[in-house]
Order: sequence, then C-alpha cells, then structure tokens
Amino acid sequence: MTPETRYARTTDGTHVAYQVHGEGPVDILVHRGSFSNLDHEWDEPVLAGIYRRLGSIGRVIRMDRRGSGLSDRFDPSVLPTIEDRIDDIRAVMGAVQAERLVLFGLGHASALFAACAAMHPERTRALVMFSPTDSIVERPDDVELSTYYRDLPARWATREYAKVFVENGAPSRSDDDALVEWWRQEQRLSASPDDAVALARLAEETNVDDVLPAIRVPTLIAWRAESWAAATARHIAGRIPNAETCELPGADAFLLSGDWQRGVACIERFILGVGDIEPEPDRVLATLLFTDIVGSTERAAAMGDRAWRDLVERHHA
Repeated sequence: MTPETRYARTTDGTHVAYQVHGEGPVDILVHRGSFSNLDHEWDEPVLAGIYRRLGSIGRVIRMDRRGSGLSDRFDPSVLPTIEDRIDDIRAVMGAVQAERLVLFGLGHASALFAACAAMHPERTRALVMFSPTDSIVERPDDVELSTYYRDLPARWATREYAKVFVENGAPSRSDDDALVEWWRQEQRLSASPDDAVALARLAEETNVDDVLPAIRVPTLIAWRAESWAAATARHIAGRIPNAETCELPGADAFLLSGDWQRGVACIERFILGVGDIEPEPDRVLATLLFTDIVGSTERAAAMGDRAWRDLVERHHA
C-alpha cells in the first residue's frame, strides 16, 4: 500500500510533503533528482522494489522538494536558497522525530545532501550519493542552457521528452514503453512547464564543489562505470575525505535500471556498516555575515538613543 502523505511546515511557512515506510534502527532520507511525485513513484515496479528493500533495513523517509510534486510551489522568478531547502529537510526531520539521518541522494539531490552533511554533521549519520550529476561541480557556462530553458515548456511531459530521459539515463530499458509512459506521467504530476524550468535552473545553479572537502561524515559515492555520471562521481569521490566508492558495471545512470539489486546491495552494506557512533566533527561548514553602519558613533550621538535604536533594529531586520 502507498504510505500516507503528510506535510511538514518550514520556518517560512512552506508545506513540504513527505511519506514514511519501513522500520529499523536507522532513518534513511531518500531524495530523487530535480523533480518527483511521492504517490506516483510507487507506480514504477523497480523503484517501488528499491524502496521496499531499503524499508527492510530502516525507516525510509521520502519528500517532495518545494516546487515539485505534492509540496508547495515557489515563485519561479525567485529560486529558493540552499538554506531554504535544508530548512525543508529539518522541518521533515522534526515532523517524523528523526535525530540523525542517512542522506541518500540520487542525481541532482546529491548536491543538496552534500551541503546538508557539511553544515549539519551532528544530524547526519552518513551520506550516500548515486550518480551525482554535473551541477554539483564547477564547469564552464553552457551556452546551450538558454536554448534548453526556452524550449523546455513545449517539450515537458511529452512522450518524446520522456523517451530522451530514458534513453540517456536508463539505456538498458530504452525499449520499455511502460517506463517511458511512467516518466511522462512523473513529469506531468511533478511540475507545470514553468515550474519545470525553475527546477531545472535550480539544479544547474546549485554548485557545491567547494563544500565537498568540508564533509566529515561517512560517505559513499556509487555509479555505473560507463554512464554519463561516472566522471563527475569520480571527481566527487576525490574531493571528499575518506569517501568510499562503489563502481558498478553498466551504462545506466539511473538506479532503477540495469542490475539495480547489485547497486542496492552495495548501498545497504554501507548503511548497515556505518554503526551508531556520534560524530565529533573537527570542521563544520558555516556562513558568517558581518554588518556595520558607517559612522555609527557619530550618527548615534546626533540621532539620540531612541532614534538610533530604531535604526539599528531596522538594519538588523
């Protein structure tokens, strides 16, 4: 049965949809790509099988990112920050009463989870990335992106576009008409055309390459050797201290194709081997903001205490 969808409310009032299934000694937060729909994911037999397998070793928590699926939308002209999206994770953790998570990111979700692991190692039990995509690392501006964004609304949720997704990410299932149709429906149920452009921009502009050396939690990067994700995955593995790797044979970038049982087994072994040691990080990623009001001493004297206090409060706000 499909788990019940519930909602967590973030500090800025956004409702984030999540589902929970399985039981066990570890909480595993699974996040897919740049768009998703929690209910519809269960209609893909292999993906549902992966979720059930993970549910046999722990409590699996899944969420639709803001702007996608069953979660609240955001203004496409104002992309959410990395802090906004980490706040989504913290809201879900609070709703399900999870203290520490294994963060399991597929594709574009790996970048968000890498930042979360670096900023909150005390809440991260381990980090798993499968086929992390190239938006996670530094790369030259792609002049074709503007054309891609321009054409995406007309292509979104068409059978032709879904076919391209499957051929690129799951070539071993390129003749699977049921998968192509599922992917088309996944796009339609995940986002409108304008939302799809915003989510694509968000994925492309999320670059956490400089964050990777700050990760100090147990980390596994997995990929298939002949897939388009291989070069990026190897780069990331070299950037994260003491990261473990799992290179699998095949050309499929998506976990739901190819020998998916072997991929899941590799991930299960890593998660079960992490243990429950409390982290004592010697490095935590943080952002510091320092502000000052120019000529503050002279201005305070000229304005008087009450007016100056009002000015400082407005400045801080």
